[in-house]
Amino acid sequence: MGRKGCTGTLVQKMGSGIGQLRSSIRSVVQRRWVVLAVQLICSFGAAKVNTCYNAIDYHIESGRGSQTALIYDSPVTNTVRKYTFLQMQDEVAKVAGALHARGVGKGDRVLIYMPMIPEGACPYSPS
Repeated sequence: MGRKGCTGTLVQKMGSGIGQLRSSIRSVVQRRWVVLAVQLICSFGAAKVNTCYNAIDYHIESGRGSQTALIYDSPVTNTVRKYTFLQMQDEVAKVAGALHARGVGKGDRVLIYMPMIPEGACPYSPS
């Protein structure tokens, strides 16, 4: 019968065990996401999440500032650039400073069009 027959026989022998296995895997994955969600650092009271802190500052405080945070790999321009968490923190601070200098404050809405370059991630991080 070949491989196909062996696989079919194995599946038949397992029967409902496969359904139980799938259910068990789904349960483990869902529990893992709950754990990760709980680990998000909430700040500023009232359980508001500081995205910049979670994405960059937390990793620097945890001693991973010199580790790679972002890899830009463009097949179009044949360019590869890597940014550490410390470099990303500096880039985000520059964008935040530029926005602040133009009068942008907390609660303001800003539309920024950026091409697909690494600097495009920086405007989304200031809090």
